[in-house]
Amino acid sequence: IMHLLDSDEVVDNIVRVVQNRGAMFNFIRWTTGEISLVKDILLHLDDIKFDMRNRAKGYSAWFPTLKRMKDQKFTISDFNAKKFVPNSTLIIGSADADILESKYGISVKDPVIAKRIVDNLFLMAFIILDDRTQTMDILYDHSDTFETYALETVQREISMNSNRLANEIGRMIGTSSR
Repeated sequence: IMHLLDSDEVVDNIVRVVQNRGAMFNFIRWTTGEISLVKDILLHLDDIKFDMRNRAKGYSAWFPTLKRMKDQKFTISDFNAKKFVPNSTLIIGSADADILESKYGISVKDPVIAKRIVDNLFLMAFIILDDRTQTMDILYDHSDTFETYALETVQREISMNSNRLANEIGRMIGTSSR
């Protein structure tokens, strides 16, 4: 199921996801007094406030859901292990990638940054569609580098597969009516 999101929502949440929030960095921020131990580290109130601001702007609940899925990717309840697997893909256009680069200094085309997005949002893949070069760069969750495909090749493959599928369905309908 495809869900269209506002460009501002995607940019805001990617910026938030890419920020360094590791344990060591938070420890340093805590010792310098920039953040509070209880409020910011234990209760994650800054994340809750961010999500509330997003709700007030009318943003969807997809990004908070993806972050929550990441936090619960492996749970044990009633002595049964349950493991979630990534099942979402984030697709952005080159215009959003340009905004992230020029306004925030975040190059989502850098595999290290893109991998952080994939990991923090619990994604199966991260795709950048470049309308200028007519290419699509895909970073899968198990990969450390982008795979680049020409949009023309992808469209041709989809067309061939849909023709094959239509032919197969027609053949099945033709043989079932006999």
